[in-house]
Amino acid sequence: KKKKESDDNSAPVNSELQQTLLLHLGVDERSTSFKLEACAYNDATFRIPDQRGFQPTKEPIFPQEEFDMCVRTTLDVERLAEVMRQRF
Repeated sequence: KKKKESDDNSAPVNSELQQTLLLHLGVDERSTSFKLEACAYNDATFRIPDQRGFQPTKEPIFPQEEFDMCVRTTLDVERLAEVMRQRF
């Protein structure tokens, strides 16, 4: 599989990739446990800028898909949460 680096120093891009795993680690400072979600919305709206100053508003993460659509995981989220609770 051929990989190429993107121009902005982000993670390598693989044009042959068939599946994507998105892992978002939230920033809820009050949380005392893992909170796993089974749905991610195709909406890149940042309340505050990221480390590079990027602050999109109502932009799709996947431009080829409908804005704000729910992208459901195929992972067994309940089982994953159980394993994480046991190990961490």
